[in-house]
Amino acid sequence: FPGNHCNRSVNGDVVAVQLLPESQWTCPEKKIRLRDVEEYVKTADDMGNEADENENDEEPKAKRSKKNTVPTAKVVGIIKRNWRQYCGMLLPSSVKGARRHLFCPAERLIPRIRIETEQADILSQQRIVVAIDHWPRDSFYPLGHYVRSIGEMGSRETENEVLLLEHDIPHAPFSDQVIDCLPRDEWEPDLNDNRGTLPRVDLRHLTICSVDPLGCTDIDDALHCKQIGDDLFEVGVHIADVTHFVRPGTAIDDEAALRGTTVYLCDRRIDMLPCLLSSNLCSLRGEEERYAFSCIWTMTSSADIQSVKYHKSLIKSKAALTYERAQEIIDDPKEQNDVAQGLRGLMKLSKVLNSKRTANGALTLASSEEFMLLANIQVAQKILEEYPDCALLRRHPVPMKESYKPLV
Repeated sequence: FPGNHCNRSVNGDVVAVQLLPESQWTCPEKKIRLRDVEEYVKTADDMGNEADENENDEEPKAKRSKKNTVPTAKVVGIIKRNWRQYCGMLLPSSVKGARRHLFCPAERLIPRIRIETEQADILSQQRIVVAIDHWPRDSFYPLGHYVRSIGEMGSRETENEVLLLEHDIPHAPFSDQVIDCLPRDEWEPDLNDNRGTLPRVDLRHLTICSVDPLGCTDIDDALHCKQIGDDLFEVGVHIADVTHFVRPGTAIDDEAALRGTTVYLCDRRIDMLPCLLSSNLCSLRGEEERYAFSCIWTMTSSADIQSVKYHKSLIKSKAALTYERAQEIIDDPKEQNDVAQGLRGLMKLSKVLNSKRTANGALTLASSEEFMLLANIQVAQKILEEYPDCALLRRHPVPMKESYKPLV
């Protein structure tokens, strides 16, 4: 619904709406203004006329078209407020010594908030946190109060903190309860320590290696390839077996579910699991024994799959390579060891797999990613076969034409 029909509701509120007559339906906006940047440059004056503010704040209306209009409504009631604390910056005022100021949230869907402070000169150079107190019926802006300062505007640490807070990313240190779930420091893998119904398979004899970007410490997948016949190859993808350490219903399982994923920022990362697991025991490092879950195919040189098997395994990666080092080994004719032979076999088969996918309009991937994608497909098919009534499969819808325009 248009901005003037929001009726003092804030993004995230649970509201009741009334559908407008079809003659008042509008088109979705095609462009989104960088509101906080524009307003900061304009030097907003919170003491000015609110009617003028209303006029300036309203976004350009989309041209109405019977073909492109969508059902449009207005808010007639707020059922539940979902206000939270907001990160952003204080807009400078043209009135010297003013106590009332406008705060501009980093999230552009949140309206500006009026606060009172005598520290405007200091806070105007910082990213701050503000909370909404109430929104009077006769006020164009909600009223709130200053909570705390995050740090100097523009500094890497401050902007990282804003990103984490605004996207509600848990980033506090792991609790003692989570740390207590970790194995002892002297932990070593043991084939007899099997928590599943089927035995873990010993694959330490295979020439397995990983290929990752430079500096990668959480190596979660590795591969192997060996020729087993005139036109037959055994190819395997091995994924770190995190489930051995993260058991259902434990504190570490609950924390991992809350975090959902590891978040990568420009100079740091927020781990989903403690470092002992993410960068050590669940990282398939070179020359170290690790638990894995393996998907192993028998295929021809034309990448026609003859058979596939899945099982938990114990592996020992022979090398943790960067993309650059792996390419050097492949290109160097003097390299003839098992790692080099395996990499060349993987490269040849990946080109065949890629040609098959691109013929169907798929995107081009790195050679190692071809096998990760193949493993995803095979595992999804296996899950669907075994659990047809409750299989959860990922499906990407066809991209809309509008999505291509920024790329063209």
